[in-house]
Amino acid sequence: MHNQALEMQRRLFGNNHADVGHTLSLIGTVYLNQSQFAAAESAFREALEIDRALFGEDHREVAGAKVNLAKALFNLGQYSDAEPLFREAVDGYRRLLGNSHDTVAWGLHRLGVLLHAKGDYADAESSLRESLAIYRRCFGDQDPYVAMVLNSLGTLLMDRNDLPSAKPLFDEALAIQERLRSSDGPSVVWRQNRRAEWLERVGDLEAAAPLLRQVLEGRNQAEGLESPYVVRCMHSLQNS
Repeated sequence: MHNQALEMQRRLFGNNHADVGHTLSLIGTVYLNQSQFAAAESAFREALEIDRALFGEDHREVAGAKVNLAKALFNLGQYSDAEPLFREAVDGYRRLLGNSHDTVAWGLHRLGVLLHAKGDYADAESSLRESLAIYRRCFGDQDPYVAMVLNSLGTLLMDRNDLPSAKPLFDEALAIQERLRSSDGPSVVWRQNRRAEWLERVGDLEAAAPLLRQVLEGRNQAEGLESPYVVRCMHSLQNS
């Protein structure tokens, strides 16, 4: 459907029209959601070229197009190509919206996750902590975006073997989600899983067991007994 609309727009307006760029972004998002990352990269790259030609570098559409392309590259494992796009997008959002805008926090979170994947833990922590501070200022402490960054930061600290610092972040993220959503929602189940993993890492298997049972129940209902997550939870419970 989007591809048909794109071809019609190309015939009507030419290749360098804002509507063509918008439709390419939609097509890229569809491909991204379908895990067709190479096709998503191609669509997002052309959309970025069109937006740059129409709006110049200092425009919100261009910053958003950079993030889209960076996400596709990230999923292709091309971290070194994705990083400058994320950084340029964050810098653009800062210039256009100011340092305390939630869109800046969103870009910083994406950058922090990328840097974590690259193994650049120090810069990743800095980006995630700034993202968290902005989200707290914008939305308060009981917001799902705050929980999202808390979990990302906790995961980073856990991977750095800073387990004592990771624990309160996971606890706070899980508490926020349990207050905002039903106790068996997928986000809560996922955060329970991260909390249980932390408890396993520090050797507190007794405390991990009830969380693993909740995760197992939630995953089993959603994915079935053959899910690798369900198998892992069952294995962990047998060893607790």
